[in-house]
Amino acid sequence: MRNVDKYKNNSIELIKDFDLFKAPIDLDSLTKHLDIDVNYIDFNDDISGKIKYNYIDDNVIISINKNEYLPRQRFSLAHEIAHYIYDIDFENNSEIKDSEKTLFRNDVVNPIEKRANKYAEKLLMPKELFINEIDKIKNKLFPTLDNKLGIERIYKIIEEVSEKFQVSKPAAIMRLSSIGKINAIMKNKLFSYHKNR
Repeated sequence: MRNVDKYKNNSIELIKDFDLFKAPIDLDSLTKHLDIDVNYIDFNDDISGKIKYNYIDDNVIISINKNEYLPRQRFSLAHEIAHYIYDIDFENNSEIKDSEKTLFRNDVVNPIEKRANKYAEKLLMPKELFINEIDKIKNKLFPTLDNKLGIERIYKIIEEVSEKFQVSKPAAIMRLSSIGKINAIMKNKLFSYHKNR
C-alpha cells in the first residue's frame, strides 16, 4: 500500500523530498518518484484530467487533456496529484474525474475540489520560492521603484513569474493574493486588467 499521509497539508515536503524545489516545479519527475503513470490524451468531453487507481496492480494513472494549453495541463496534473495525496482509496479501485468547471472556477463549492485546487496552487508555486522569484523579477524590471507599482507594472511582474513557473496569469494572481502580497481589491483589478487585454 502507498503511504502519502506525510504529504497532506505539506506540498513543500513533497517537492523537497525529491529535490524538486526550483521553478518551474518538475511535475513529470515528481510523478515518476510517486510511481504514477501520466498520459496526455484527447478527451472528447470537458474532462481536464482524471486519476485512476487499480488496487490489484497497485497502479495509479493520471490522464491529462492534451488539448489544453501547457499551464492548464500543469494545473490539472498538480490538481490530480492532490487527489492522489488526499482522496484515492488505496484499499479499493478508485477513480476521480475533473472538468474545467471544477478545476478553474473560483466559486467551486465542493470542498474536495477546493482543497485539490489549493494544494495544486501551493505545489506549483511554493510560497518561499514564489516570493523570491517575484522579488527578483521586480528588482530586475523596476529596480528604482518602491512598492507602489500600479496595475501595469504589477501585471508585467505577473507575466514574467507565470512564465517562470509555467502557470497561467490568473493562477499567479490567485497565488499573490493567497500569500498576502496583494489585497482583494488589487486581485480584482488585476483580474479585470487581465480579462481586458
